Amino acid sequence: MYRKTCTAILLSAAALADLAAAGEDSAAPDSAPSPRARPDSQAAARRALLLHALYSMRLFPTAREATATEVAQRFEEDRQRLIAWLKKENLWKSANDWEKAVLETEAGQLSPPDGAQVHLQRESLLALLFALGLMQDLPPFDREARLQPEILKMLPAVGKPAAAFIAGARLRPREEIERGKATSEFWFLRARTQEKLEAGDFPQGPELEAMARELREEMEAAGMEAAPIKDGAALLQETIRFSAQWAFKEGLIGEPIDGDFPVNRRAYRDLNRKELARLRALSAERLRAFRWLDEDPSDSHWDKRLEEE
Repeated sequence: MYRKTCTAILLSAAALADLAAAGEDSAAPDSAPSPRARPDSQAAARRALLLHALYSMRLFPTAREATATEVAQRFEEDRQRLIAWLKKENLWKSANDWEKAVLETEAGQLSPPDGAQVHLQRESLLALLFALGLMQDLPPFDREARLQPEILKMLPAVGKPAAAFIAGARLRPREEIERGKATSEFWFLRARTQEKLEAGDFPQGPELEAMARELREEMEAAGMEAAPIKDGAALLQETIRFSAQWAFKEGLIGEPIDGDFPVNRRAYRDLNRKELARLRALSAERLRAFRWLDEDPSDSHWDKRLEEE
């Protein structure tokens, strides 16, 4: 149900084509899912510890920041201890090329773009901590979340053995993980739809007519009346209105504002570019983690998602 709604209703055919080109899953919504093995709890625990290690580098100065020599040296010693710990606990081999490059970058030499990406590891980490049952609820999607100290205390500190944490890890039931994935996907697809609106990239002609007809039928079945759909922009606006109402009823988002996703008491469409970019990145990182858990919790697959997203 989530997959059908997210792919067949929220996004236009043009956006689906973009996702397919980027390596996204664009399989037909009604295709029968193939059986999958239970996600590996231990793989999730190892990935969470690796992301936590990366996220700890958010405090390190970047190449643009002036840092006293003695301060930079302390950060460098911390970095070396971090790598030594990852190798000792057999976590280093799970890191992809980008992660190893960041971890191997001398303190104070990390580029600002890589520093920003290090900060974003928090969102993937939050998704995994939720999946591992270390957080009661998935943080809201309309703002950046914080890693609470009581949650971090559940993770082994750098220098401490990690084997017991990994061995004892247990994932939530698959249904809860799939719901987290569905919520992440809804917010991510809302961001992609906004990009289509701002770019003026709309369906035209027969494609527009077919999509408008499908949307009207979906809305009528849900007891909603569609506004006149005269062009592609109107189609996407009505798609957003319908999707927001559907997602609210399903408990995926809060109550819509002006027919749109709610973001800190504002409609999604009213956000500025910086805010839109932040929410898009947030949802993309969480979605990557949930897809990894749900589809292929292996080190190579995480590497693939990081480069293609």
